[in-house]
Amino acid sequence: MSMKGEQKLMTMKKTIAVTMMAAAISTAAVGGAYAAPGSASAVQIVQGTLNVNGMDTQVRTIASGSVQLVAVRDLALSLGAELGHNGSSYYMKLNDSTVEFKVGSKQITVNGSAQQLALPVLNVQGVNYIDSAVVTALGASMDADGGISTVNLLEAIDSAQWIGKGKLLASTYGEAGRTDYIVDAKTGKHEVLLVSVDTSDLAIAPDGARAAYVDGEGFVHILDLASKQDSKLGEDNSIKSELQWSADGTALYFLQGDKSSVVAKISAADGTVTKLLEDKVDYKSNLRVEGGTMAYTVVKTGKVTTDDKKSVDEDAISIDMTGTEPQVYFYNVYQGDNKPVQLTTSTEDKIFLELSPYGSAYYVSVPEEGSATVVSVNKEKQTAIAVAEGDVMQAVKHKNKLYVLTAGETNNLVYEIDLSSGSKKLINTLSDSVTSILPYGNQLALIEDGILYTFVGGSWKAITR
Repeated sequence: MSMKGEQKLMTMKKTIAVTMMAAAISTAAVGGAYAAPGSASAVQIVQGTLNVNGMDTQVRTIASGSVQLVAVRDLALSLGAELGHNGSSYYMKLNDSTVEFKVGSKQITVNGSAQQLALPVLNVQGVNYIDSAVVTALGASMDADGGISTVNLLEAIDSAQWIGKGKLLASTYGEAGRTDYIVDAKTGKHEVLLVSVDTSDLAIAPDGARAAYVDGEGFVHILDLASKQDSKLGEDNSIKSELQWSADGTALYFLQGDKSSVVAKISAADGTVTKLLEDKVDYKSNLRVEGGTMAYTVVKTGKVTTDDKKSVDEDAISIDMTGTEPQVYFYNVYQGDNKPVQLTTSTEDKIFLELSPYGSAYYVSVPEEGSATVVSVNKEKQTAIAVAEGDVMQAVKHKNKLYVLTAGETNNLVYEIDLSSGSKKLINTLSDSVTSILPYGNQLALIEDGILYTFVGGSWKAITR
């Protein structure tokens, strides 16, 4: 099923959601038939199982046509909701939602606003039963398989990345700066990790235990993700960009200077800074490091010419942009007294640069006309098209695999390239509104319409909203 189809299921009317819940409850009679007060018909109490935040919970239920009534106390315990009463009225409170109700009445109030249930609250053998639609009134959400989430999901994220198995980092930006959250990949439960102003994005260490960032003054910080302890690393406050960890977690690489002229690294142990490449070439970007090799792009500035015979007011300045297209460079840190090698000369835009551990670089080639493709280039400057299907939107590497998101005719497609062999295979078909993929081992997350999804229990689940 496509992402778009599943999202529609998650936002259907309450009546459909209630039917889904009823179907998700396994039934086993736990008692005889009882006559409900004011009713001539008998009701059958059955034991059911609800999946709440990925955990199965037991509830007593009564079915009346397509409506499922659930024991109030059982439901409150399953959801982790507060249950209480004020005189003849009862209330359940979950996160920021409070529902008040009375036995024998269809009317409930949700945070002070009146709503109607399909059936009145029943009391059978001293136990109150309420329409299961109250679950959505309490602010909980339900997925396409009837699973319930009580987590108040994070809203309007701007970016996301994996921390490690089962956890992601999601970030939001506002006038007050950036807030980074640790998000559970299964439930969407989240906690604030860092609130900062004028800092670089967090770079997650390979072990998933630490993150690093550059503050507004140029200092590198190491953040322990478990304790949230923040430590400044060394005393170097030069301008740094594109901070990233070495594969073994012992150092961080970065571009140094206001024109990103230098490639350097800083020791994660003592903050010692070492310059790796200082060739007086400005405007490096898209730095990628694999062991002792690195790849990056360089964009040259345009050539400005003026007519001395004309005044500035006559707009006599012209800029020649010939030769300013981004080009890919390769450099071996440990090869003595060598120089960076320019691998490309073509004039198209080059984005999403990645460096294979086997020596080739990959990038998305974006021509002025036509579809974007994934191109590989080796140290001998030989290029080859790696992915030509559709219009390539994104390429991202994880370990020895390159994952490519392309726009097909009706859907977006995800391809996986084995960097050791160059073999390619289609691994997923997604909605055409998916804009970004986040691979991590055998896990995949994606962003569609600004919402972060993970693949849980055989289907896509929104873990933000």
